[in-house]
Amino acid sequence: MQSRLQKTEAELIASCATWLNTSLSQGIRALFLPAGGTMRPVYAKWREEVPSALKQLELLQMDEVIEGEKNGLFQAFFREELPMLRVFDLGEKPFLGKSSAILGLGLNGHVAFHEPGLPLDFAFGEVNLSETSARELGVKIGCRAKTYGLGTFLKCESLLLVVTGEKKRAVYQRLMSEDPSLPATALLTHPNLTILVDEKAAN
Repeated sequence: MQSRLQKTEAELIASCATWLNTSLSQGIRALFLPAGGTMRPVYAKWREEVPSALKQLELLQMDEVIEGEKNGLFQAFFREELPMLRVFDLGEKPFLGKSSAILGLGLNGHVAFHEPGLPLDFAFGEVNLSETSARELGVKIGCRAKTYGLGTFLKCESLLLVVTGEKKRAVYQRLMSEDPSLPATALLTHPNLTILVDEKAAN
């Protein structure tokens, strides 16, 4: 595992680009992308100039709300943030090819919608959102969602975990102390994990 402190947005964007180029050299066919605010500065840079590496990959959405007024929330996010790229929705069957993943860290330690309490080998399917996740998204507690899980991500060639903002400080500290109640703690076992964390989350 490599953990790198990112002092500026520009440094974060550059580090993501370096990681992406390294992942492409590993022969991956697809890249899992996260929705949400953490990656917005990176996606804004991609709108200005699409990295050549992205043009060679199948871009995959990793989770989605599938009921209620916010059904399709994350596909709408990608249409707004990355209108020049096609990010494939989850579909009925999981992607099983060689891939890498960029991940965010949920406030309760979830990765995508792999919520606390799910088995570590959960790979793909429907779940009920926890209270923490539901409140963060403004949906009802227990709202149905669809997601890839740790059973998929731990088989990826490489993983990039991006953690930014003061709001993530407490859960990041728990992750770094290897709190076993956090799903994200399982990522620390991956042989090719990179963590990018900004000063607000790290200190």
